[in-house]
Amino acid sequence: MTRHVFPYTDFQGEVSEAFPDGSKALRPVLHFFLSKGARSVTGHAFVDSGADYCTFPGVWMAALGIDRSEARLGSNLFSPIGSAPIFFCEVTMALPFTEPYPLYAGFAESMNNWNIGEEYMGIFGQVGFFDRFKVMFDARNNSFEIET
Repeated sequence: MTRHVFPYTDFQGEVSEAFPDGSKALRPVLHFFLSKGARSVTGHAFVDSGADYCTFPGVWMAALGIDRSEARLGSNLFSPIGSAPIFFCEVTMALPFTEPYPLYAGFAESMNNWNIGEEYMGIFGQVGFFDRFKVMFDARNNSFEIET
């Protein structure tokens, strides 16, 4: 077994009445590469043990050349901003520590506004991520570990 240790990513929230200096959160985030045929996208995703599926912004369906007619409509994505349909299809994913592997991924239009700056964010969930890797969170040391 090989262990890969990654630092949490520091997210600075917006200034608000509740947080006049802005909120701050440390989150486990990983870089990834998704492809479908000759098309590909790269991005970052939250490592989220509470998520059921690996889910990505719906705009990436077009970037990957995926037509909605070839995707399967699945359960709704439940999030703090409400629920929305997810379209599932087979893609290929690679992480910094893996060879490419097949992934049955979800794409949700409601995630098109999940971005940091110009970059869209995805979610790594139970199916396709946590069922493949042992993940250990260590908030006290601002890091998380993935065992392959």
